[in-house]
Amino acid sequence: MNKKYLGTKYGGWTIDVDSISDGDVIIDGGLGEDISFDIELNKLKDINIVGIDPTIKSHKFIEGVNLPNLKLIKKAVGKVDGDRIKLYKNTNPNFVSESTTPSHTMVSNSDYHEVETVSIKTLITDYNPSLIKLDIEGSEYEVLSDCVGVKQICVEFHHNQISTITINDTMNKINMLKNNGYDIIHTTPNYQEVTFLKK
Repeated sequence: MNKKYLGTKYGGWTIDVDSISDGDVIIDGGLGEDISFDIELNKLKDINIVGIDPTIKSHKFIEGVNLPNLKLIKKAVGKVDGDRIKLYKNTNPNFVSESTTPSHTMVSNSDYHEVETVSIKTLITDYNPSLIKLDIEGSEYEVLSDCVGVKQICVEFHHNQISTITINDTMNKINMLKNNGYDIIHTTPNYQEVTFLKK
């Protein structure tokens, strides 16, 4: 194992670099306006990046970045394909994060727009990724079980920001992955950002 922290303090992740080979695809769910992780990993490995983000601010940011092997999908990660769902807007116009969960502390519970979903199952079938990163502001609880089988999974859990989700909900998802053959190779305090590696 070769663990490295890649990216800025805000957007970086600790991963096992040796689990990724040249030519692999990684899926980055929730690009936002910081793709320093993707850029630094791309310097180490000749990878292809499939980024998913439904927010207009992220689209504008990504379109101004010169990363030729990044494909942007302007949808929300969801359980099924083609749903039209509500995406609640951030109360601070300077921030990019939006959420499908109106109880998220950073979003308005009444100001939203509708976006289309793409499912994890379809993304895995289409791209066969060796790593999936999920920073999707609460939707990770709905889709994480569909990631089982992917070699490496990075998840930002949001039990600290969503009033309807508790640390027990996060621990249930962590135990689900452990029961499916994953080890935790890195975690930040209170299991907010966790990297899992399949044995």
